[in-house]
Amino acid sequence: MLLVEDNPDVARASQLMLEQLGYSVTLVTDGAAALGAVEAEPFDLVMTDIVMAGSLDGVGVAQALRQRKPDLPVLLVTGYSDAASRVVGEFTVLRKPFLLAELSRTVARMIADTGQPAAPNVVRLRDIKPTKG
Repeated sequence: MLLVEDNPDVARASQLMLEQLGYSVTLVTDGAAALGAVEAEPFDLVMTDIVMAGSLDGVGVAQALRQRKPDLPVLLVTGYSDAASRVVGEFTVLRKPFLLAELSRTVARMIADTGQPAAPNVVRLRDIKPTKG
């Protein structure tokens, strides 16, 4: 998973949450680096803050990725309601602050919607046979 966040504290918190959910996270701090990273290696999902310093904000990253890799899901994250208003219905937006469970459900749903195979460490609970004892 690629995480794009220019605030070091928010980046660290988001990275820890994603890792707690079992995702391997690559962190970049700006839009240009995000586009370069996606060209260099495959990702299941890109999670990017909408409001970032520099010439390319999160919406710009999402729009560029939609053109280059239309099957790659992009999750936009923001703490500002106005920032999300221009992409409502176009991209999935998660508002800060969010809970681990909200992040988990959103990311899992977005990856599942792409039809990608589940990670090898994911086991569906209904497939586990109860043990006696």
